Amino acid sequence: PDTQVMPTSGSKEAVFSSPLAFVDPTADESVVYGTPGYPIYERGALFAGAATDPVVLDGDFVLRASDVSEESWDRARMLWTCTPHNPTGAVTSDAELAELVNAARATGTLLMSDECYADIYEESVYPNGPGSVLQHAGDDAAGVLAFFSCSKRSGMTGYRSGAMVGDAAAISAL
Repeated sequence: PDTQVMPTSGSKEAVFSSPLAFVDPTADESVVYGTPGYPIYERGALFAGAATDPVVLDGDFVLRASDVSEESWDRARMLWTCTPHNPTGAVTSDAELAELVNAARATGTLLMSDECYADIYEESVYPNGPGSVLQHAGDDAAGVLAFFSCSKRSGMTGYRSGAMVGDAAAISAL
């Protein structure tokens, strides 16, 4: 907890400001994210001076590693995924989360997983809840950060309570 967990004032501000810690605006780097999706991924990237690289989601609205072109992986400094997906509620499978972790590590891309709705799901469909990238990241969670919100599950949006969990070096940079 001392090196891999950082409490936040909600998740929105953490998601928005995270690119400032990792993006070099003078480098040929981009931030990849699925669209439609939470507009803060794009806004935070632009504010940090990064190029943006949206990946159009269709059908089931799940961002898969194979949806990202090789060129996009090569330029990506960060990739945002969201499960359960905002705004559709689509849940990324454990196999797909593992593929994202592996692809991000293979390309040196920081995998940012917005899991703010992790506590809102159909229990009959997901008796153990939706999966997390942290389940596939290993104990050190190298190259992986997950973002959580306590306010969504409790219906207390104004209370602004959340956390970032994962890679100790990334947490230190933040």
